[in-house]
Amino acid sequence: SSALSCLYLWIYIPKLIPFCKPKLEIVRSHLKPDLLLFIPLIAVSLYKYMDKIMLGLMSSVMQVGYYENAAKIINIPSALITALGTVMLPKISNLIASKDFAACKKYIYNSMIFVNFLSVACFFGLISVSKEITLLLFGEKFLPSVPLIELLAVSIIFVSWANVIRTQYLIPNGIDKSYLYTVCLGAIVNIIANATLIPYMGATGAVIGTVFTEAIVCITQTIAVRKELPILEYFELLLFFGGDGLVMYIALIGLNQILCFNYIFNLLIKVCVGAFCYIAIAFLGLKMKIVRIR
Repeated sequence: SSALSCLYLWIYIPKLIPFCKPKLEIVRSHLKPDLLLFIPLIAVSLYKYMDKIMLGLMSSVMQVGYYENAAKIINIPSALITALGTVMLPKISNLIASKDFAACKKYIYNSMIFVNFLSVACFFGLISVSKEITLLLFGEKFLPSVPLIELLAVSIIFVSWANVIRTQYLIPNGIDKSYLYTVCLGAIVNIIANATLIPYMGATGAVIGTVFTEAIVCITQTIAVRKELPILEYFELLLFFGGDGLVMYIALIGLNQILCFNYIFNLLIKVCVGAFCYIAIAFLGLKMKIVRIR
């Protein structure tokens, strides 16, 4: 299916793009910057997959299963939120090429509103319904994944924040070395944390290592752009949505005490009530100008 979809695109390519034989000198000029972006991909793959490999070697297959299912749950909202970076990268690159830096900062600010809004909602939402989701998707035998989901959920905030910094500022502006250093640092930290924690804590140690790694990458990339971007304003957005999410979480904990249906109905009710509370407070923040869309 992937091959057919790619081949289908070639029907339109000759109509849109003229054929051009590339010169070897032009190809060579792109090798070094491409390699600078290729190395971080290796580092990211390393700390995304090494935790499972090390967990299997240092613990048990059962612990790998608990961790793998928790990671699958977290990856769903993370992929949705970080897709914004894929969409915005060409737009921001075009604005930078046009030297429209004011528009770049406006888009980055609005992107921060988007990712903070969604990532905080996903964090508090997942820790509120982690048990119901686990029962629905994996069954009772995977209930040990519940605390792993709750711990791993905080990584959504770090991943989403860093994705905006990386895809909308570091890469479009050609600051590849900062991107390279921060991601490689994350890979080193991940291996050390896993080697230290997994033998004693199993899947929980792998989760702590993952969260710590994502936090390190996010913080170091933020430090790299602290003089160019209004980081304090982004942090204020995070605090506002964090308060919003906390109110939603408290409401769901209270609701949990009175729900007496099966886990599927409980999940549906909690999702609806949580979404209503969170969106209502966020809308109030827009009305009161606490959150400003530029």
